[in-house]
Amino acid sequence: MKYHIYRTHLSGYWPNNFLDLEDSVLNGLEGCIYHGLELDAKKWMPRSIILSNTHFKPENVSSKDWEKVDLILHANSGYDNLLCSQFLQNYHGPVLIAPDLRAQAVAEYNLQAWLNGLGRIPFQKAWDKTRTFHRRLAQQERVLIIGFGHVGKKTYRLMEATGAFIDVYDPYVDAMTEKKFFSSLHLITNIIWSDYDSIIVCASLTPTSRKLMQSPACWKSLKSHVIMINATRGALLPLDLAIPFAHQNPQAKIFIDVYGQEPFTHFSTLPENFFTTSHIAGVHDTLIDVTHRWHQQRIQEFTRFGGEQLLHNHGKENLRHQINIQYTQPE
Repeated sequence: MKYHIYRTHLSGYWPNNFLDLEDSVLNGLEGCIYHGLELDAKKWMPRSIILSNTHFKPENVSSKDWEKVDLILHANSGYDNLLCSQFLQNYHGPVLIAPDLRAQAVAEYNLQAWLNGLGRIPFQKAWDKTRTFHRRLAQQERVLIIGFGHVGKKTYRLMEATGAFIDVYDPYVDAMTEKKFFSSLHLITNIIWSDYDSIIVCASLTPTSRKLMQSPACWKSLKSHVIMINATRGALLPLDLAIPFAHQNPQAKIFIDVYGQEPFTHFSTLPENFFTTSHIAGVHDTLIDVTHRWHQQRIQEFTRFGGEQLLHNHGKENLRHQINIQYTQPE
């Protein structure tokens, strides 16, 4: 019997021929049939492999339909939509996420935005007698990175090389464990917002992270020249507090790639010291190829060796491991 591969949604940044390219890669896999887009779970066949993304709502799938699914591949680093108790109770098979497909790109976005915030290079077409370059030096900055997951770690590595003094806040990581890999890591347990020249948000949505910047007191205590970057979760940075802060502090710079509601349509209402992009931090020129390759490799391993071995080979991609839920092999 063959496995049936279904995709639930397409992200807006994929090209028009994405499904054709995916078809050319996956339909040739031994023992598999690729069906393309199919959101209606009632049409899924037994022995299904589901390709999901952040638009997928697993709570809309019945427990009966979940019985037809043998594997879920979620080619995103963000998996907030999968943190649904009903889904996790109804579906007992392997769920793999893909934190490494975009994490490096998002980390480089953070670094590029930060260096831009310190001071843009004044490119010139003629000799400037003043030879001025107004910028802040990285090694004089005190930086706070919020969140030390895949993106946070890669951002830390990139920024560490600049000589900046970096604090990390993440109540979900163990300092002793992380120091084995990051010897100079300074992990804090309490944020004093007024300490920082730059704040980079790298956190996922958790009960703790949701509340961090929702207090007006937080924004009142920020430095007037702070650089703030959010390319992970729009809900973490409340615009109703960020916009008045930016108006009152014209030296501040706020870089935003993600929004609480997308697509975001109110760019014209933002202050001049807001620097915005359209959820592109994780996009790069080879993203299509690496996404297809990830799906291809994981499906091949699954069909040859089974779900238990797949999770053993790729432990950090195991959704249940990420949220501390023990995976059990279906009977």
